[in-house]
Amino acid sequence: MVVASRREREKLLRRRQIMDAAREVFAARGFGRATMEQIAERAEYKPATLYLYFKNKQELYTSLTMELMERISGRFTAWAGQAGLGPMEKLGQLPDLMCEIYDYDPTVLVALFRLQASQGLQHLAAETIAELNGHARRAMGCMAEVFADAMDRGLLRRHHPNAMADSAWAIFTGMVLWEESKRFFDGRKQYLKPTLKLAVDLLIAGAARK
Repeated sequence: MVVASRREREKLLRRRQIMDAAREVFAARGFGRATMEQIAERAEYKPATLYLYFKNKQELYTSLTMELMERISGRFTAWAGQAGLGPMEKLGQLPDLMCEIYDYDPTVLVALFRLQASQGLQHLAAETIAELNGHARRAMGCMAEVFADAMDRGLLRRHHPNAMADSAWAIFTGMVLWEESKRFFDGRKQYLKPTLKLAVDLLIAGAARK
């Protein structure tokens, strides 16, 4: 049992090292130009070792996407469940939370948003899509819950909470893709955080009771 447990830990460690290496290679070269050989070199494994864990580059990228979605749903759940904070205080934290998610893995997040916009996720297995959708629904549900709480307390005008959550997520998606497109012309400029804060603040101000 001890030997088996050690082997499982070693397998998990190798898988983690491969995924971390893949994230670095995808960030440096993009999905299209990255190869399994480059990822193996970064992870300091033989290419054959990678194929023991992932059947191809797409499966490896999907695993990174799933990991990101798990993080998104987990962070939104923790954000919505903060004890001692009112809904408007939580909404004030929303831009920082979104920027934290972006900073965790911008390459995979941008690719995910692009795939969503182009319906590029349709090639994934049905169970993978269902799992990704489950994480997305949890994150959106947390936002809707906080918006609903603010409305119930009379702090925001009555709108459908899901529509408010959709609007906030659309702002996040649009701002990330817009900032990414601007970096093509000048990679030194980083305006995501202040721009995102302004946009979310305007959304909340527009819904606030006068």
